Amino acid sequence: MNFPGQKPWLRFVLCAGIFGLFLFPPDLPAHGDTHEQIDAVSKEIAAQPNRLELWLKRAELHRVHGEFGLALADCQTAEKLEPNGATVQYFRGKTLFDAGLYPEAVAALEALLFVVLAVDGVLDAGGGGDAAAAGVLQATMLAA
Repeated sequence: MNFPGQKPWLRFVLCAGIFGLFLFPPDLPAHGDTHEQIDAVSKEIAAQPNRLELWLKRAELHRVHGEFGLALADCQTAEKLEPNGATVQYFRGKTLFDAGLYPEAVAALEALLFVVLAVDGVLDAGGGGDAAAAGVLQATMLAA
């Protein structure tokens, strides 16, 4: 996927930085058994089904537990609440990566990059935005 005004090296560098997030992901706090945590979040979702963060929290718990299909289903529901949201694409990409579905993970990360770069103004008709791209890259590399 190519974006207007994108420099050829930028895609590679940003994707490499984001994949660093997958290699060193933050751990969820250990508050009981994973099944208990999933059950607790499921009850919260039943009470408040329009809260995006609950769907993503449960998706992450399913991912950590190796239940990739359930994690992706929660990501799909979350995307209905926030279409084309960067956060949803991030969780989807992590799940696909851990499931070994690398081409799909790359597609999710490209969607994430598109959203982030579009919001930061890097994707403009003139092809400028090197400073914003450098900021995104730096933040990505520091997070890894």
